Amino acid sequence: MVAPATSWMHATWAWLKVNWKWLLFPVGALLYFIGRAAARKEYVVVVSPELVAHQEVKGKLDAEADAKRQEADSKASGQLAGIEAERSAKAASETQKQMDAVDAVQGDPAAVSDFLKQVGQDVRRK
Repeated sequence: MVAPATSWMHATWAWLKVNWKWLLFPVGALLYFIGRAAARKEYVVVVSPELVAHQEVKGKLDAEADAKRQEADSKASGQLAGIEAERSAKAASETQKQMDAVDAVQGDPAAVSDFLKQVGQDVRRK
């Protein structure tokens, strides 16, 4: 005869052979979620020494490029100011010439006609 302790063990073993998935799945899922929750959230980034040296060289080159760009910008702004001054002077002299021409032809219809003919010829040449 079989002892009573072994009878429930045989019954349990028979149930486990058939229904092992129902026990293993919840335990596995529970272990998975506990592992995800306990996992370390911070990751260590490993940088090779070559990349560190690369960053230093890149920083130096960027600083040199910025200095050269600022120098070129100041040089260009100086040239631009000179060009603007030259253009303003030429515009002022042309304006003065035109004002003198207006004063010379004002009140004389023949002079106005000749002036307008000259302007038309100048426009066609350009």
